Amino acid sequence: MITRDDGWHLDKKVPLGLIGAVLLQSFIFGVWAATLQSSGEANTKGLADLSGTVAQDKVFHTDQRIRIWDRVDKVEDKIQSNETNIAKAVAGIEHLTKQVDLLVVHMIDNANK
Repeated sequence: MITRDDGWHLDKKVPLGLIGAVLLQSFIFGVWAATLQSSGEANTKGLADLSGTVAQDKVFHTDQRIRIWDRVDKVEDKIQSNETNIAKAVAGIEHLTKQVDLLVVHMIDNANK
């Protein structure tokens, strides 16, 4: 009677080159997996650094925008102040013009008498 063993076994008929090739491929796969993992870790660290830089840039640009808007507000206030001063000056010039006209008319009337 022949008993059959269904378990895995290595036969002498398998060439050593094939065994070596399988072992070499397994080793190369392990090296590739380790390299892939270290690359992933480096990429993760790079992304974390980049995220920090982007966050700092956002804060910096936000601060710049706030300073710019503050300057724009100051310029607008100065423009409004200048417009008010110009309006007062125009009103004063108009008043002086009327006074000079009255003075001229008065002087002409007195000269004709």
